[in-house]
Amino acid sequence: MTLSLDSTSVFRGGRAILDDASITCAPGCFTALCGPNGAGKTTALSVMSGALRADKGRATLEERNIRSFASVELARRRAVVSQNSVLTFPFEVHEVIAMGRAPHYGRSTPKRDRQIIAEVIDLMGLQTFAERRFTTLSGGERQRVHIARALVQVWEAPDEDAKRWLLLDEPTAALDLKHQISLMRLLQRLASDGWGVVAVLHDLHLVKSHTDEVILFKSGAIAAAGPTKEELTAGRVKDVFDLDEAYSLSA
Repeated sequence: MTLSLDSTSVFRGGRAILDDASITCAPGCFTALCGPNGAGKTTALSVMSGALRADKGRATLEERNIRSFASVELARRRAVVSQNSVLTFPFEVHEVIAMGRAPHYGRSTPKRDRQIIAEVIDLMGLQTFAERRFTTLSGGERQRVHIARALVQVWEAPDEDAKRWLLLDEPTAALDLKHQISLMRLLQRLASDGWGVVAVLHDLHLVKSHTDEVILFKSGAIAAAGPTKEELTAGRVKDVFDLDEAYSLSA
């Protein structure tokens, strides 16, 4: 039931931006992808989501090549929040969130869809502007809406054997401190409930205090992977980020 990369490479301009990477992420675990800009984190997440085809190797979900899933079948199992989710049409917030239920049309009921949407709106603290136009929101508010849309997409597993996966690329980037902490706690809780959560994150203090596993990237390759408390050390961070001195991760 894992989500994995198997000896995966992606080339651009003759250069490997992801270089023979092997990753295994498990449901019930909050996994962080960390490393310098351009280290391959987003590329790895894109291959794992099925959005990007690898030049070498493959991504697997539930021991199947992720490219073998029909798009709607895959969408019922994993939801993605990208760095640059753009929406310029003046939909209301609740309408944007409802888009996440599209893969379930014909399988769910309108009543159940409304229940899920209302539950997630409440969970994400979006009640006060659920009727507002999405285009009037701040960057952080828009990010919370996109996360809510992803949540309703995989709020229920498509069948008893499937797991729910949430893949996020820099989900805290536009959020203020309160909402960063709130989101990280929510992702922790979802993982503890059996979801697979994989996120590209830059704030190493948030990573250390909230995630179960960390995968560190450097120059397109995996530099380290394992339990966050074991792998996210000052010395390791110094090496991965080419720092002049050890970086303190103490509270």
